[in-house]
Amino acid sequence: MTRWQIRDEILKSIDTLVDYKLKYLKFNNMIYGLITEIVDDNTYRVKMFGREEMLKSINNERYEVGDVVFVVVWNNDYSNKTIVCKSTR
Repeated sequence: MTRWQIRDEILKSIDTLVDYKLKYLKFNNMIYGLITEIVDDNTYRVKMFGREEMLKSINNERYEVGDVVFVVVWNNDYSNKTIVCKSTR
């Protein structure tokens, strides 16, 4: 085996290891949502990715229908989301 082949095998092994590790890491993601309904004092129906879900606000801030908000997705778990704040966009 030439040194170039050894180098390529080492790089492939590193890629495989990094991909494996990244697969199991937990990241928080921020996405945009649109308030479509006020359900109660701290619960809102929010449209994200063409679907609507009921979410709570992290800080009990008041929002209005039509507000664009930031929504945090906790640990890459899209079933665990919270409204963070109103977007300025």
